[in-house]
Amino acid sequence: MTKIYQINIIELKEILNCFPYLIYFEIECRSDLDLCDGYQWEIFISNKLFYLKKFFFKFQLISTIILNINGIEQILKSYSSYFWLKEKQWFIAIEWGQRLIYSVPKFSCQSADRNFRPPIHTTINNENIFYDNINALALWGETNYKFRYVKELWLVDDPLMINIFDVIDLNKIETLIFVSSNNNLSIDTIFNLISNMKNVNSIQFFDIPLSLIEYKKRTFIIRQIHSIELNKELKSLSFIEILNKIFPEIQRLNMKIKSIEDIRKILNSFSEYLSNVCFYCNTSNILLTREYFEKIIGHTNFTYHIDLNSITLWIGIEYNLNEIIIYV
Repeated sequence: MTKIYQINIIELKEILNCFPYLIYFEIECRSDLDLCDGYQWEIFISNKLFYLKKFFFKFQLISTIILNINGIEQILKSYSSYFWLKEKQWFIAIEWGQRLIYSVPKFSCQSADRNFRPPIHTTINNENIFYDNINALALWGETNYKFRYVKELWLVDDPLMINIFDVIDLNKIETLIFVSSNNNLSIDTIFNLISNMKNVNSIQFFDIPLSLIEYKKRTFIIRQIHSIELNKELKSLSFIEILNKIFPEIQRLNMKIKSIEDIRKILNSFSEYLSNVCFYCNTSNILLTREYFEKIIGHTNFTYHIDLNSITLWIGIEYNLNEIIIYV
């Protein structure tokens, strides 16, 4: 793949002439209209790049270019020949609001919300291609469109208010993010939702539901979640113990803290599986040593990094030197 700030068709042809046996070419760059001419590309590829099998491009047109609807249609027409649509099956889309001309579905949008619509100007007839390319989706309210390959789901509303089973394949979800500021989400709703997502392993809360904070019983245990991120600072660290009961196999934890004393409390009370932790805080007045972490963790198989806004720990398993067996 080639990423170039700006280039014209003459310069690019000179480069490509050096690679007559090229089979894969991908480029992203700013460009003038000459680089977007499908007719020129067809002639050049047919004569000079006979072995080319895959050609992906994303052209960001320079701001001085002005096009009306006729100009857009002329560009589309240049990519609508038998060569493009039948022989090579290379398709493009134009999003003139963003001055983009790009290969479909290679450079199609991968994140969307319920208001997402495919580009109007495209050489491909099947608009499902664009919906199927979305892997991160934000939902609120109902929608009539189906996104079949979403891996990251952002829930802005209560899931009970969304026709979620009609919109996405829940078994494809790997990351579940609760964005809503409404913290009245019930633990039953959370549990039922996760239970229907067999591949979800990571969750994130922008605001902690009261049902989790007030959780007392051990009825709900969710072992498939291995990563949790908390975007708001916790009012009470007792919630960490509750999280550890509900999600007993957490390996990765990202959260905000008030002080370094919180680090000790969190590491002491959280999952034995914990291997990666990121604490977000102002570290300008914090002095931490390896010995400090060693006393908390209880062994030396770890490393850490501190920058201005975070403290990150990578924790390995504790080795028992008396039980090491060497085979020769």
